[in-house]
Amino acid sequence: RPEFLAAVPIDFAHRAMDILLECGAGIAAVVLAVKYSKPAGPKKGTLFVLAKSAEGLKCVDSAGLFGGNAVSSDPYLIVRCSGEETRTKAVEKNVNPKWDETVKLKVDESQGDVSVVDLIVMDQNLIATESELGHMKIDLYSLSEMPRTFGGALKDGAGGKLTVDMWFVPDSE
Repeated sequence: RPEFLAAVPIDFAHRAMDILLECGAGIAAVVLAVKYSKPAGPKKGTLFVLAKSAEGLKCVDSAGLFGGNAVSSDPYLIVRCSGEETRTKAVEKNVNPKWDETVKLKVDESQGDVSVVDLIVMDQNLIATESELGHMKIDLYSLSEMPRTFGGALKDGAGGKLTVDMWFVPDSE
């Protein structure tokens, strides 16, 4: 039943496979349904990210001009999607920052891949090269117009954690 297959969002792929198999569909129909079902979700609109906090971030800044042990960081959050990027303000000398800052990005599928939102925690430096403190990827198609909290360990973050609220408001057509 092609009309049934076209209506199945990728988020429900596992359940759709069960239903198709229960209805007697062959494995080829199941694979096609999963492979060619495009997620129902945003194509164009505004992504909102409330950067709440991070904890246990890496220390990458030393105390003196001549180096030494790293004692702190000056973290900020970069939000990247669909070829666009924005950032929060930096919180100086803090490995457990509380930003409580909302940033927004225009998202347009025609301008690039909109399926993934990259959240990258960086250390701000005035002179030295800025360092990544960890990152996280969120599936944009999992968002709705209601804020949803995402939190967890940062990849390559040496135990650091990030907490944000995210929501997506599609453009009215």
